[in-house]
Amino acid sequence: MSFTHRIDDELMLRQIELGHCEALFAVVDANRDALLPWMRWVNEVTDVESVRAMIGKWLEMKAQTGCMSLGIELDGELVGAVFHVRPDLTNRQVEIGYWLAASARGRGAASRAVGAMLDITFGELGFNRVNVRVAPENTASLALAERLGLTREGVSRQAWWDGQRFWDAVEFGVLAEEWKGGGE
Repeated sequence: MSFTHRIDDELMLRQIELGHCEALFAVVDANRDALLPWMRWVNEVTDVESVRAMIGKWLEMKAQTGCMSLGIELDGELVGAVFHVRPDLTNRQVEIGYWLAASARGRGAASRAVGAMLDITFGELGFNRVNVRVAPENTASLALAERLGLTREGVSRQAWWDGQRFWDAVEFGVLAEEWKGGGE
């Protein structure tokens, strides 16, 4: 059975599965220019088959680690994703990534989705630490991490190569004992 998590009347998280290939490709393709500065993997999403391969990797990771890639549905429409990256089961830590379609921004959907993912990651999956990495130029994601109460731990210089230039990464972290749910 597919994992779902209702956040409120308008927002739900749902496990992304192979049946979501076309919808996911359509959202990524429609938002390609807005996502590309921050999400290098968007260059690899060239057609429905590339999405199918990506989802296959996510499902394999879920089977091996319990970590998830969840679609963000706003008013029943897929508008983004929140997902686990680089799980470290030995040290009980994982990174969370997220993105949202331009049309869904400004309604608090990303903050609520990431907050819910933190609840799931600590409460249901039993992780002790969550990391979030943000490009310093991505002011919206920096504000989201701060709004949720994540601790800014530093900057990894030239952490990402996009094929043309290096990007720094602002490192945020939160421990299970610090997380109050919803950032409040």
